[in-house]
Amino acid sequence: MTGIACFAYIYEYEGVQFEIARTGEPFRLKKDGAPSLRKGKKFLDLYDRFCLLSKDEQEKYKINGGCVRFNVI
Repeated sequence: MTGIACFAYIYEYEGVQFEIARTGEPFRLKKDGAPSLRKGKKFLDLYDRFCLLSKDEQEKYKINGGCVRFNVI
């Protein structure tokens, strides 16, 4: 049997790590990797700049995430 697990995309842009949830909502990541519920103006401005990049350019900043296929025993 084969399974598929999907995870949020994680990016690092201008030294800030953040994930884009499956709903499309961005979350800044804390140093321990947990999503921060606070979204300050600095982060939202950074995310706006990121969104202005082309999809190909955004892909260059992706460090993790997406869907993975695995075999279930």
